Amino acid sequence: MNDMTGAVDAAELVDIPLDRFFNPWRVPITTSAREFVAAIVRDVEAHERDQKLRLRRRRPADQETFEATVSAVVCDLVHAVISEAEAGFVVSRSFQELGRRSRYRAPALNKTFPGLLDVLGAPGLGIVRQDLGFQRFQKPGQRTRLLPGAGLLQRLGRVPLQFEDFHEDRAEVLILKAEKQGHWDTGKLVEYPETADTSKLRAEVRRINTFLRGADLNFDEGIVELTRPLDLTNRQLKRIFNNGRFNSGGRLFGGFWQPLPKKHRLAALTIGDEAVVELDYGQMALRTLYGLEGKPVPHGDLYAIPGLEGWRDGTKTLVNALLFSEGKRTKKPQGTKTTLPPKASAGDLIRRISEFHAPVAHHFGTEVGHHLQFIESEVMMGVLLQLMDESIVTLPIHDAVLAPWSKRDRVKEVMMTVFEKRVGVGAMVTLAE
Repeated sequence: MNDMTGAVDAAELVDIPLDRFFNPWRVPITTSAREFVAAIVRDVEAHERDQKLRLRRRRPADQETFEATVSAVVCDLVHAVISEAEAGFVVSRSFQELGRRSRYRAPALNKTFPGLLDVLGAPGLGIVRQDLGFQRFQKPGQRTRLLPGAGLLQRLGRVPLQFEDFHEDRAEVLILKAEKQGHWDTGKLVEYPETADTSKLRAEVRRINTFLRGADLNFDEGIVELTRPLDLTNRQLKRIFNNGRFNSGGRLFGGFWQPLPKKHRLAALTIGDEAVVELDYGQMALRTLYGLEGKPVPHGDLYAIPGLEGWRDGTKTLVNALLFSEGKRTKKPQGTKTTLPPKASAGDLIRRISEFHAPVAHHFGTEVGHHLQFIESEVMMGVLLQLMDESIVTLPIHDAVLAPWSKRDRVKEVMMTVFEKRVGVGAMVTLAE
């Protein structure tokens, strides 16, 4: 089907803000949401019959895919309306991309997807509006953008739905990314064989997600003013590994709490009607590096380098750059113009840091940071699983957790114990409330 019904005029593409990618894993979980989706499926089938777009009924497997595709598009469009995402979301209509088998691809993303979008945008249905994508010579193009159509908005006026009517289901939670090929490269998704190890890693993440799904979490939007409604059902965590290896990276990403500013989390988020505290591992990368070397950790602040007093923030940035860079570094990191001594050369600063951290300095410039991040992620998984076994809800933010105020001492104890057992040196855990 080549005519793009329901498409927006090209002139309207100017200055449309970027939003997010289509989430094809969203499903209806309440009776009202299921009936809402089922009614649209029936109307789409009736439209196909009236317009003679189909001459025979779909085979059972094809019917299942058809219904899953309509459901996925409708559920994410409804979510866009509820979350006031005015720019909708972007999708791919590329047959080459949609025809590629992948563990990361939902059943809704198949070769029938573009044609079904056109049907959903047809006059009389108006479920979706499409801003069609385009390519440009030697410049970034634009993917097709989907926005709620007038027909969908009218239906929502009769059947108001909420975030709680939907859930993200069956998405892959164990993500492996390739090594980045440049500054702007975010790392391509890597297909990987299923092993006992990957099954165990995935089961752990899904176990945490199941636990968090039933947690009593609330956010008082009367205390903190947000630009958009907050989806408290967004609790799906994914563990993302880097550089094509399962011992690189491994941090947990996702959850409505992670993008929130720290002050907003502490002011308005509650777990089981309790205010939260944030417990954060301090100086984790360097402490882990000393642990790997079997060397005692220097006393005090590991970023308080002699001769660089008063320049702690810049020193920390430079240390992290040394841990993640390859080869000898000759320049100061970007953004440190005002946080490092302006008259000191990068070489002089690195010499001072290397002298102070001589037992581990041979790791600088070896990209050891990726492995340190993996160990950090293993520690965090151990903490979350241990606390979950004790029925204590904690929300991860990379190397920190949010915890109920009354459980702060126990959470800190578990964080200290798990770190020392895994790394071999003592941890530093700070608390903010």
